[in-house]
Amino acid sequence: MGALLDDQGMTLVEILVAITVLCVGLLGVAILFPTSSTNIDYGGNMSQGTALAQEKIEEFRNTTFASITGGNDAPTGYTRTWTVADAGSAPFRLRTVTVTVSWVVSLPGTAPGRPGNVVFQTFVAENKN
Repeated sequence: MGALLDDQGMTLVEILVAITVLCVGLLGVAILFPTSSTNIDYGGNMSQGTALAQEKIEEFRNTTFASITGGNDAPTGYTRTWTVADAGSAPFRLRTVTVTVSWVVSLPGTAPGRPGNVVFQTFVAENKN
């Protein structure tokens, strides 16, 4: 019966151990934040780069065969380059169009980070009706 009445709370050592375990757990989670932030940024850039490459390919699909030529431009934060290679002879000519969109991931106030790029390729056939 004396053991039931011997409730004195937690000792200082138990409290220090609990605080240490809590701090180690929180520190482990806190270390992941910069990495996840960079990866989220990189994923956003990849999505935007994919959209820019797809946009350029759609331009080529909706233009005349003769006007498809290589070139480049620089949408904000990105570099978009496209090359054109010819194959075949008239009336069965084919153009291979390769669009490359490049960027560099950098967080505000930091040095430039890792580079990224997406490459899309399509074929455009000459339409002689």
